[in-house]
Amino acid sequence: SGFSSVTTTSLSAVCKDQFIRNLGLQLYRRPLLETVETNELQTFRTEFDSAADAGKGIDNLVVRLLMSQNFLFHMEDQEIPTGSDPKLFQLSSYSIANRLSYTFWNTMPDQQLYDMAQNFDLRSNVKFVEALNYVLGSSRLDATLKEFARGYLHLDKMPHFQSGGSNFQQFSNGLTFDSNMRKAMIDEAEELVSFIVRSDGSLADIFLTDVSFARHTP
Repeated sequence: SGFSSVTTTSLSAVCKDQFIRNLGLQLYRRPLLETVETNELQTFRTEFDSAADAGKGIDNLVVRLLMSQNFLFHMEDQEIPTGSDPKLFQLSSYSIANRLSYTFWNTMPDQQLYDMAQNFDLRSNVKFVEALNYVLGSSRLDATLKEFARGYLHLDKMPHFQSGGSNFQQFSNGLTFDSNMRKAMIDEAEELVSFIVRSDGSLADIFLTDVSFARHTP
């Protein structure tokens, strides 16, 4: 980007445009259009030009971008026609990166995925596999795997322990079953699912494996 910070009291035209491009890429998940027919950069530049100062201009720009349908929805209206059917389009590299990111990370692409979309044609099998392997190998996948484990195994529905009864005390054999124990059991199941997915395991392995991730002692 070439700009590590923004000084709102003085912002050059070059830095202003680059700031708009950088923020637009992050929020639109694709580069802003700068064509004769549609010049999004010029449109957003007016947010600075009409503001009292650069700080207010940045505020206006952020609000406008966050309210845009291109941020709120996954818009794929700038794709490449296939030529064989007017209703069929090839996804751009940025659209592919966006789909990969939200499928496996539940959030927008990071800078490396943006760089891959910019520098490579992710429509090719080789580059697509490289991007897919990067997404699957990222630590960002962990949050998605935990969410899957919670939903698939209904972990949030695990009841809280009613440890006051005499029958429970006999069953517990001196162990402390409380909210911390319940959380530890949920954490173990989440880690197990993450391990199995990253080890190319199957859904059956979740129930049949003898691997344990218990990290707490009673």
